[in-house]
Amino acid sequence: MSDRRVALLVGCSDYGDRTFRQLPAPAQDIDALRRVLADSAIGNFTVDTLCNKPSGTVSQQIEEFFANRKPDDLLLLYFSCHGVLDPRGRLYFVMANTQKRLLDSTGISARWVKEQMDHSRSQRIVLLLDCCYSGAFTRGLRRRSAGTEEILEQLGGRGRVVITASDTMEYAYGSEFTNAVVHGLRTGAADLDGDGLVSVSELYHYVYDQVRRNMQGQTPTMSADGMRGQLYLAKNPHAPVPLPAELDQVLASESAWKRLWAVDGVQRLLSGDHPGGQKRAARQALIRLRDDDTDLDVRTAASEALSRVSRRPDIPDPRRPHYRRLVGAGLPLAVVLVLMIALFFIPSAHKASPLPCSPSTKPADGVLSLGTLFPKTGEFGYAGPALNAGVHLAMKDINDAGGIPGIAVKLEDTNQRDEGNLSADTASQSVAALLSGGVDVIIGPSTSAAALKVIDKVTCAGVILFSPSNTASVFTTYPTHGLYFRTAPSDVLEGPVLGKLIVADGNLTAVVMSRNDVSGNDIREQTGKAIQQSGGRVLDSFSYDPNALDHDKDVQRVKAKNPDAIVLLGFNESASILAKMIKRGLGPRNKRVYSTTLSNTLVGQVSPRNPGVLAGMKGTSRYTGDEVFAKRLRDASPEPLQDPYYAAEAYDAVMVAALAAAVAGTDAPAAVAREINGVTRAGERCTSFAACMVLVKDHKNIAYAGPSGPLEFTDHGEPHSATYVISEIQADGTVKPIRSEKVSF
Repeated sequence: MSDRRVALLVGCSDYGDRTFRQLPAPAQDIDALRRVLADSAIGNFTVDTLCNKPSGTVSQQIEEFFANRKPDDLLLLYFSCHGVLDPRGRLYFVMANTQKRLLDSTGISARWVKEQMDHSRSQRIVLLLDCCYSGAFTRGLRRRSAGTEEILEQLGGRGRVVITASDTMEYAYGSEFTNAVVHGLRTGAADLDGDGLVSVSELYHYVYDQVRRNMQGQTPTMSADGMRGQLYLAKNPHAPVPLPAELDQVLASESAWKRLWAVDGVQRLLSGDHPGGQKRAARQALIRLRDDDTDLDVRTAASEALSRVSRRPDIPDPRRPHYRRLVGAGLPLAVVLVLMIALFFIPSAHKASPLPCSPSTKPADGVLSLGTLFPKTGEFGYAGPALNAGVHLAMKDINDAGGIPGIAVKLEDTNQRDEGNLSADTASQSVAALLSGGVDVIIGPSTSAAALKVIDKVTCAGVILFSPSNTASVFTTYPTHGLYFRTAPSDVLEGPVLGKLIVADGNLTAVVMSRNDVSGNDIREQTGKAIQQSGGRVLDSFSYDPNALDHDKDVQRVKAKNPDAIVLLGFNESASILAKMIKRGLGPRNKRVYSTTLSNTLVGQVSPRNPGVLAGMKGTSRYTGDEVFAKRLRDASPEPLQDPYYAAEAYDAVMVAALAAAVAGTDAPAAVAREINGVTRAGERCTSFAACMVLVKDHKNIAYAGPSGPLEFTDHGEPHSATYVISEIQADGTVKPIRSEKVSF
């Protein structure tokens, strides 16, 4: 939307000249319209009102309203009052002191209003006229009529829209016009195309239909001239916010077990602290599953979820395993009960749902064949070089240490594949090629979204999927047959570190915004909780579309709250959002800004010629290893590495997989997987492949701790703790570490 959104609402119900009938509606109309326009979830306008004021006061306010504006400012002027035509057919708006015989000096001339609009620099002006002209005629006088064309001629101009309550304005009855405007904006009914925004054109068509239906003989009109682009007046406060893409993906799966598993995630959105629009989307998704799903278990689970939320809207029930599927598969009830007991009491068992397939058993062949799935192209292509550098340095260290006796560890060029963009389905195609290539372990992918897309295909093939950078908490309980692991800690650990930092810096209020995906929503929720628990207040918490062409509406939403601190949780789209924030006076020079994506390249993306533009911005990031490792990484990389994020985790993923194979004495993926958690926690600490192999050959248990820090995997195959670095961007654009903080489950 525009730079500024400002409205001036003018009305008059009490008239000194008793030839003008008193009108009860204007005061009520102004108050109702003010509420919807000023609501940050609807119009987000700055609104001033003038009711029952003399013409001199109103004229001064109108002149000031149009002065000192920018071309992209959106200005809305509204009149609810009597109108009168002089003997020459010129229109005047009647104010509290207007005398019918002294219109030039006591009324507000429409032509004068037009002059003020003409003089304004704004090219985005909306004029709403809810004027009744019945008071313009006294009993016994001949009525004069001004058609819409004459009124628009007096008020029209380039870069403006004029909407009138009727085509012959003396017949605008009561406040039907304003009632329709307010109702259309407040309920979102005027969002005719369902895109979440109400354009001027949509509002007019909605109001036209409502007025014509309720008031015969009254026809609203609209004239638009010279308007640049589509003009949006408001947001639909009830528009569904899309569900996270990863959840949508699971809901659309052909596998009934996946949809069954997704019911719990949808219920959590519906009952947790999420935007109202997203709750509506979640409820609609559950209703579709309940009414339309082809699987009885899914329909039943969705129905139960809706019932639970209806009974206890703020307290989500704990998830329960869906045992019907197992019984339906022909398993005796006693066996099902045993499996249910295992789900609840065996620590390593996943609780999310029954497992989706019987994974293939991949035999040993004497070669631990690795593959990589990292972004070479697409939105996250910038992350690929560091991840690749970490993997190749690990391979070098394994080979330099003599490898594993009897097992060759290989990474063929043909098994280094592109993760690409999720929308292009590159990851799925690459996984198919890797599986055809006979890999035992796939290191990757980088994003949680890509992992959710390929995890079933990989694990059902009996192959290990080992990510260095998946952080979404969903993987903690995702059913993977024990074949999925990650060296990156869950988002639930980083959020509290960031939230406490924000309050410790003296911020009392904050707005938290994140990209709308599973990781972004995870860390946003955890950060918000930590802010509140530390004594701060979250004024707003919302997700944005990372693929949106323009994030101006998101920035305006932040600005409307005027917080002490702004938390931006995104990836490469963060640069464009920060640039927009700076333009709106919300950059680090004006507000305290925090993120989890501080990098040496971020400043250049925001403003290449102004390295100090982000000075003072703070954030958290994963520990990237000590300087010795960083130097070795740079030396091993075929291309310069400015931001080595998750390179240490990629290095450790390869090391852990290789050490697990050494302990297992085989390259068979299932056997390797069974040893992965243990080699990070079960014995004597070792920090290099060579040192660990000395212990393995002596038949001693090991606890590998690599450059990303001690891993100490939980039974879910992820780090028990994490070290985060708190950093600040300096005046020269570089990122300076301030301190580190270790947290654990």
